[in-house]
Amino acid sequence: MKVLKLVRNGARPFAVLAFTAIAVVGATAAWGMPGKGEKAPDFTLTDVSGKKAALKDYRCKLVMINFWATWCPPCRDEMPSMERLYKAYRDKGFVLVAVSADRGGKMPVQNFVDEYNLTFPVLLDPSLDAARKYGVRGIPMSYIVNGNGVIREIVPGAKDWDAAGSRRIIEDLLKEGTCAQKGGADGKRS
Repeated sequence: MKVLKLVRNGARPFAVLAFTAIAVVGATAAWGMPGKGEKAPDFTLTDVSGKKAALKDYRCKLVMINFWATWCPPCRDEMPSMERLYKAYRDKGFVLVAVSADRGGKMPVQNFVDEYNLTFPVLLDPSLDAARKYGVRGIPMSYIVNGNGVIREIVPGAKDWDAAGSRRIIEDLLKEGTCAQKGGADGKRS
């Protein structure tokens, strides 16, 4: 009876908002989407040249994992600024790994890499195994992982990586150092 009175007295928008928030939080947990501060799920995929690569191969580096596809307009728009970002910071301990969700084989992805002159690693995930581990439900989606394998930032949607605020994210995380800079002589993640 009290709930009915609240709905009649104008609490309905609040109830809808609360229900929506609970549903979103519950769905995120159900999808297994890792959050900031959590360990990044490892994955092993094949790159466009046929070589196997795993997230753990980039230990002790700041890694941006970008989930994307050749047929995605926002992904296409974002790629040139991502290439410039990679070139600006690759010698400072930063690596960008683009994980393609394309299912049409290697050639469309290779053609895209050639067309955009991409120099960062591009991995193929046609079965969406890595995307599932990260709970990716839309692309582009980026995760920035520190040298110890912990997710430090999650960036949904396309971003202008040339913008000062975008560059600041990378610069601030690079200032935290990599595991090798923090005493890991063997270069391995803790």
